[in-house]
Amino acid sequence: KFDQQAPELLKNTAVLSSSTVGPEAAWLHQHLRKKNIPLFGFEHGVTTGLSSHSQAKIAFSEMTSCDEAFVYSENAKVSFNSHSNTKAQIHVVGGPAATKKIWLPTLQKYIARNAIKAPLQHPTLMHVDTLSFQGNLRAGPYAYTESQVIAFHRQILREVYQPLVNWSVLFKEYPTQRFVFEPRVNDYSGKNDRIQYLSQEDFRYMRAAADVLVTTMPSSTTGWCIGADVPLIWLESPITPLLTEQA
Repeated sequence: KFDQQAPELLKNTAVLSSSTVGPEAAWLHQHLRKKNIPLFGFEHGVTTGLSSHSQAKIAFSEMTSCDEAFVYSENAKVSFNSHSNTKAQIHVVGGPAATKKIWLPTLQKYIARNAIKAPLQHPTLMHVDTLSFQGNLRAGPYAYTESQVIAFHRQILREVYQPLVNWSVLFKEYPTQRFVFEPRVNDYSGKNDRIQYLSQEDFRYMRAAADVLVTTMPSSTTGWCIGADVPLIWLESPITPLLTEQA
C-alpha cells in the first residue's frame, strides 16, 4: 500500500510516527530513505531517563529508526543519545504549550462511573495495570515474565483488594493482546462482586471515576495517572523499579 501511494506524494513529504519499534520500524525507515522521505519520530511517554524499564528499551526504541526525533526533556535526549543504536537527530521540545483543565470534577466523576456502571455510593479505587504478557519476548531485564504477571495479579486481588469491604475496586487491565488465546485477569484470579474489571476502555476517559489510583511498572501510562489529579499509590517492585539510580 505504501508503494502504491508513494508516487502520488508531494515532493516535500515527511512521515510522522510515534513509538514505531522493532523490525517493522527498521523496514519503514530504510524504505523511506530509498525514496528520500524523512521519518520524524516522537518520544512515547515521559519516563525515558527516569525508569529502568524505559532505559532497557533504548536499544530498539523509536529513536533507532527515524531521522529527526522530538523528546520531552534534556534528560531524555541524553538517555537516547547514550546508545549507539540511536540514529535520530534529537530535538528537545518539552511538553505541550497548551493544556486544558477539566472543571467540575464531581460531575466528571459521576459521568464516568455512570458510563461504566460503577457504584456511586462508595469511594472508588482504580488499579491501573501496566503488566501485560510479553508474548514470550521480554522487553529488556525490567519486565515481568508471564508467570510473574499471573502471580502478582492473583496476590493483589485476593490479598489486598478483596478485603476492602467499604470500597469499590475498578481493575483496569492493560489494553493489549500478545497471544492468540490470552486469559483475562478475572479468568485466573477469581471473581468478586465488588471488583469490576475494565479492559479495552481508554484510561484517559475512565480515570475521572477514581478517588485513588494505584499502579506499578513505569510506562507512558504514568503521565496519565499523574494528570488525573487524585492521590496516586505507586507499588515499588524489585523487577521494575520506578527510578534509575541516577534519577
